[in-house]
Amino acid sequence: MKQSYRKIMFMLMVVLIVGALSFSGYAWTPTPTVDPTPTPTVDAPSLDPNTIPKFVNQVEKPFVYVPTEIKDSYGCVIRREYTVSWAVTDMQVLPPGFPMTKVIAFGGLERPADDPCATPVFRRSVPGGTFELIRFLPTITHWRNEVTVPQFLPVDPTLDWANPNNFPPPCPPFLPFPPGYPQAQFPNANVIHTHGIEVRAQMDGTPDEWFTFNGITGPNFETRDYQWPVSNESSAFWYHDHAFGVTRLNVYSGMSGFHIVRDPQDPMDQPSSPLPTGKYEMPLVIQDKSFNKDGSLWYPRVGGVPNLHPYWRLMFDGQVNVVNGKVWPNMNVEPHQYRFRILNAANQRFYRWKLSNGMPFTVIGTDGGYRETPAVVNEIRQGVTERYDVLIDFSNLAVGTKVVLQNIEQLQPPLGPPPDPNTDGTVMQFTW
Repeated sequence: MKQSYRKIMFMLMVVLIVGALSFSGYAWTPTPTVDPTPTPTVDAPSLDPNTIPKFVNQVEKPFVYVPTEIKDSYGCVIRREYTVSWAVTDMQVLPPGFPMTKVIAFGGLERPADDPCATPVFRRSVPGGTFELIRFLPTITHWRNEVTVPQFLPVDPTLDWANPNNFPPPCPPFLPFPPGYPQAQFPNANVIHTHGIEVRAQMDGTPDEWFTFNGITGPNFETRDYQWPVSNESSAFWYHDHAFGVTRLNVYSGMSGFHIVRDPQDPMDQPSSPLPTGKYEMPLVIQDKSFNKDGSLWYPRVGGVPNLHPYWRLMFDGQVNVVNGKVWPNMNVEPHQYRFRILNAANQRFYRWKLSNGMPFTVIGTDGGYRETPAVVNEIRQGVTERYDVLIDFSNLAVGTKVVLQNIEQLQPPLGPPPDPNTDGTVMQFTW
């Protein structure tokens, strides 16, 4: 059983890192974006993770998207509609005092998750905002690609990939990156897939349904406007880029976020539920990354077999853990039980969670929804794309206690070395 699980998860891992391996109702004009920072030079020095202070950043709870509600003649809401775009921008991922980081960020009309009365504003973020969906209330999401500048990570044109310009695969000797091949770097192909959600096939965001900001589309493209019946059971799902052959680059650049489905008929989602809500419920999007000294994302620029694929390599683990778009953040907690929706949004890394003081986790749900009975465990092993719904009780801690969420999973299991407790073995801190 264990070996079968590992084989299945390895296949999923490979699909994501290779980049999925290789009724629009109105007119739309993309908003031009300005390339905010230059692409790193060939000799951009990498940032030593040991020089990055931990727990300086404060974890941020993702905002939630605010929909337009469509009502029938009786005033009943029959559908929700969202418009969500993505574009290149700069964000403070490293602690204050370090340079900002170029990312691809989702954006839409949003409000703070715990303030339903707040005035919605347009904002971009990494990870993207959270879709809060009600079971059986249909939604339409209008996805809009506003990446009007070249991809800043190395697109390998020797792979089978989206290839918007139909650029013939180059032959060796290959150009170094940067600059790589301009015909491959621009325009950026994207399509959004919501992992685990029930949808019609043509609205699933499969790899060949990609589209660019300037109207080039993939061979299976049908629409940028996705209808969801929202028929899944109450659970957490996630959305991410899924374009053919470049998924790994776009997800690493920031293109991920949560879908949370709540069921008013499920006692666990009703106001009388014993589960923590509001400020005591926190989605955590966790990824591993590496950085250059100029703040840019470090990503391999030389392939594993460079005479065949100049930039692509199968295995890459970042040195730093990023939670909700912040490196090694701290979260101030109260003496209370918290609910964490944990997503492993890394390209290939497996995680195994453990709390530094030995406190247990109570697992109440996974990808498919609530468990029949909670499971109290001291460790949680989480593969790529998996979601866990977890309770942690801080009510018995003394004031001033600090608890670190650790990763104790070896790299590239079952063969790799253990993580470094000073870098990729540390995830975030809870402070009471």
